[in-house]
Amino acid sequence: VRRELKLRPADDYALQRLKKLQLRLAKIKEDQEYRDKYKNDSLRYSIEFLGMTQKELEKWMNYFEAIDKDRIGYITPKALLEYLDIRETQFIWNLFKLLSKLDDRGR
Repeated sequence: VRRELKLRPADDYALQRLKKLQLRLAKIKEDQEYRDKYKNDSLRYSIEFLGMTQKELEKWMNYFEAIDKDRIGYITPKALLEYLDIRETQFIWNLFKLLSKLDDRGR
């Protein structure tokens, strides 16, 4: 776009494209700054991202504490299945494997 504008500085189409690209770049930068703000606090990021209220957070924390009986700080697939009273199947384990790829710690 910048090359086009150097050749034709009054090109309305190129000016509009440049403006759209600048807006997209600003949005990407804003999103990155938002993620960086919470990069060391994944819980806080999740709360902000989901827009959870204090009451909703307390409800989820109660679920978490009920499942994390060993107080290890995370929920194992086995503990979740036991809490939900779901039978272990190959499908369930494949689902957990898929989800674990989303978590860098594999939990």
